[in-house]
Amino acid sequence: MKISRGFTLVEIMIAVVIIGLLAAMSIPAFQKVRNKALVNAFVNDLRTIEEAIDVYATENGKQLQDYVGGIQPVDLLPYLTKPDFTVNTPLGGQWDWDNHTTYYRISVIPMDTATVQLVDNEIDDGDTSTGLVQFNGGFRYYTWNAP
Repeated sequence: MKISRGFTLVEIMIAVVIIGLLAAMSIPAFQKVRNKALVNAFVNDLRTIEEAIDVYATENGKQLQDYVGGIQPVDLLPYLTKPDFTVNTPLGGQWDWDNHTTYYRISVIPMDTATVQLVDNEIDDGDTSTGLVQFNGGFRYYTWNAP
């Protein structure tokens, strides 16, 4: 009687199906964890920028002037070493500081609605049409009311 050593085609197919199912179940979980880490890194950078702008305003008695996106605000250099305004944020797009007559905001353009929603869920009211975080063609974080 001859004893065969090895796997049958059916056994190999079952093993491949099991591995495929495990991969299919784990990939979404990994993506969710990765997205959460990127959102947290973005929020930390946002708070770092906000704090640096607050310290600048307190020490200089005036608000930071308006800067175009993608340009590191020279006035913030003593207060802010990271993040770099000249590179993309963890979620894509570039940082921008807007100084308007009635409000101040930190913006990121471009950023899609779904990404803004993730950030809004993390730090605001979950509605991207109201509150501190809003979507208007990009990410808008309203920080302070002008005096």
